[in-house]
Amino acid sequence: MNSPRVVADAVVRIPRDFANRRDASFESLLVASGYVQEHAAVDVPMIEDALRAHPEFVGDWLEHSEEKRSSAGWFIRRAGSSAWEVGYVD
Repeated sequence: MNSPRVVADAVVRIPRDFANRRDASFESLLVASGYVQEHAAVDVPMIEDALRAHPEFVGDWLEHSEEKRSSAGWFIRRAGSSAWEVGYVD
């Protein structure tokens, strides 16, 4: 099992992996990240920290958040000229 921080780092990469790979579903990438097993330990501040550490993935999340058609899941959206909101909708 990976630590929650390692899982958060893997989660922030998922939209890019999903866009680049044609052989994996978003769900399978989520499972591979370890999030399914560690979801109770991975919270919004951890995801925010992972995105601060890897800002190159913010654009991927923005694009994914704008294009997805599901009612539940992680999202990121602009919350001002230089601020972002990260959240999870059940």
